[in-house]
Amino acid sequence: MSGDQDRPVIHDCLSGNVRQVSALSGGDTHRCYRVELFDGGSVFAKLNSANRADTLATEAESLLTLRAVGADWYPQVLAQHQSAQGSALILDYRELTEITPKTSAELGCLLARQHRLTSPEFGWSHDNHIGLSPQINGWSSSWLDFYREKRLVPQLQQAIQNDLDSELLRRIEHRIFHLDEILDYSKLQPALLHGDLWTGNVGFDVLHNQAFLFDPAPYYGDPEADLAMTYLFGGFCPEFYAAYHELVPLRHGNEERRAIYKLYHALNHFNLFGRIYTGLVAQCLE
Repeated sequence: MSGDQDRPVIHDCLSGNVRQVSALSGGDTHRCYRVELFDGGSVFAKLNSANRADTLATEAESLLTLRAVGADWYPQVLAQHQSAQGSALILDYRELTEITPKTSAELGCLLARQHRLTSPEFGWSHDNHIGLSPQINGWSSSWLDFYREKRLVPQLQQAIQNDLDSELLRRIEHRIFHLDEILDYSKLQPALLHGDLWTGNVGFDVLHNQAFLFDPAPYYGDPEADLAMTYLFGGFCPEFYAAYHELVPLRHGNEERRAIYKLYHALNHFNLFGRIYTGLVAQCLE
């Protein structure tokens, strides 16, 4: 669908206060626009078809919850819209610039700050999405049970339906069976996670002069799960990790746990995008 076709949905969502709509690059899941308003301001619009309205609805709910618990480094929800013509989510506009070593360090400090926001239990108050995949949540007192039953098992079941290599399936099942030997969960405090932390979902906002996180798939879990995702496609700048670990020390055995946490995201990519990610799944099982 083109920007011209999306414009009526944006117009309805903003009650006609639309002067100009400009398409933005980088959106793999949704179509993204900068919308200039008649009053001189700008907003950020994410659009999808009507049958994908649930993905935008759960994102809005997640963002509202994040900001309600004090994570004001996420976008502010301004409006939502759903009709037969499409669905829209309107957020405050941010002018993002390229990440530098200095701003990478600021992002590391910000993530450490976020991981200090905790909950009595693991999980999240509602189901949400990671990309276009449903992410089942709920609450659990056990990180081992939550990560096995709400993260790995649903992705494994989907991978079976998508005909992942049988040997890889066998190895995944073995890892899940022995998960209690891998995870460090006995004294783990549930921390607020971004949930989909890669370089495409972080930035530095020059309008507000601050590090900024967006496109979350949040829940309360092991902070190492967020860090593991950052390594999936090559890792962040060294300054990011140095700043983070200055505030949150490394725990013993983190590299082995990193592989099992990366596996969730590798399976999700396989299930969303196909066999091109088979090798990534295999790497997580080495």
